[in-house]
Amino acid sequence: MSREFKLLFAAVCAAAQGRALSVSEPVDWKRVMALLREQSVPALAARALATAGDGVPDAVRSWAKHQYLFLSAREGHRRGEVLRLLERLGAAGFAPVVLKGFAVGAHYAAPDCRVSGDIDILVPPARESLLCEFLVREEACSVVPRGLGNHSIVQHPELGMIEVHVSLFDEGTSEEWFGGYGAEPQHPFARVETPEGSYLGLDARDNMPFLLLHAIKHFIGGGLTLRNVVDCAIFFAANYESIDRPALRAMLQELRYDRLCDAFLFAAMETGGFILPAPTAARLRQDAQRLAPLAEKLLADLETHIYLHDDENFSRSRTGQEFSRRRMGAAAYAQTQAKSRAQRRLRRVFPTRLQLTTEYPVLHKAPLLLPAIWLIRSAKKLFRHEKRNDTMEAQGHRLELFGEVGIFG
Repeated sequence: MSREFKLLFAAVCAAAQGRALSVSEPVDWKRVMALLREQSVPALAARALATAGDGVPDAVRSWAKHQYLFLSAREGHRRGEVLRLLERLGAAGFAPVVLKGFAVGAHYAAPDCRVSGDIDILVPPARESLLCEFLVREEACSVVPRGLGNHSIVQHPELGMIEVHVSLFDEGTSEEWFGGYGAEPQHPFARVETPEGSYLGLDARDNMPFLLLHAIKHFIGGGLTLRNVVDCAIFFAANYESIDRPALRAMLQELRYDRLCDAFLFAAMETGGFILPAPTAARLRQDAQRLAPLAEKLLADLETHIYLHDDENFSRSRTGQEFSRRRMGAAAYAQTQAKSRAQRRLRRVFPTRLQLTTEYPVLHKAPLLLPAIWLIRSAKKLFRHEKRNDTMEAQGHRLELFGEVGIFG
């Protein structure tokens, strides 16, 4: 882990909790700028650098101040517009539940610095098509309908991407990586009040395991960022008394993710300066001899092996597949793969109504054409073969790290 990455982690943790950042070592500031963009934390890092004490060059401080003011103002406006969209959806009879960054941002010292790349909402499967059609009709959105995944992608002309989820995780991820945990919320949704408006969110007892499992999913797939780690830490600290900690711990131990989560929390505390609840901080420090070297390796992995480019998607997929095979065993993994292939073939022949109407808008005006269109589409899909680029191998160094944190058993 470089000094630049260590400084960035400390900056993000300080901004998240509203603390002053201390810069004590010389760093390559160009490298810091590149890292904060890679890790999707420009506003948080800029806020920390703009208000830091000695050690930040005047040119960097000036840039950080202007960047922070610009990004926070833009995100503040965007958050207000999202809340107004949620109000319109509520008035139309929908009650979407807000997930991930937008909801977690309320716990940051400066919510307008927790910039989200998209908006994630959860709706019942039976309401997904109706909601997407409403957004197309009333909000001038475009839609990429869900296939076998757990969300459709809606592109809003002003707010950007909206992911319309029908479950917290897709069936394959839930079954292969999480043993069925976290697929569906177990508690009533909570009404979250903010100065700009209100929205529905997950109960803390559902949100904490969801955020952790979501971060673990990204870690396995090579797409984890510092922002995901700090999201989990800030939500844990802010909702410490509301979380069912014994049940959460038991779930993580059963799934063998407890050492991984402890190592990341330890890293946030010791490297990032994050202030955790006293009982958790004491427990982690008692295990420092085991957690410290793991935390160092995890942060090095976060800095070096974040896969953000399209040409690395196949490597990411191969790593996830090999992870599943080792976790489940070859026989059980082969069964899930056979089931997944059968589901894909079935969905190609029997798409959802939203898929059909999106691919063939003429069905809105001429629904009687449905049988003919369905026959033509089915013939095309049945004889289409998936193309795969087999030039990249699974990342051995990451699989070795998975074994070191104990998630292979």
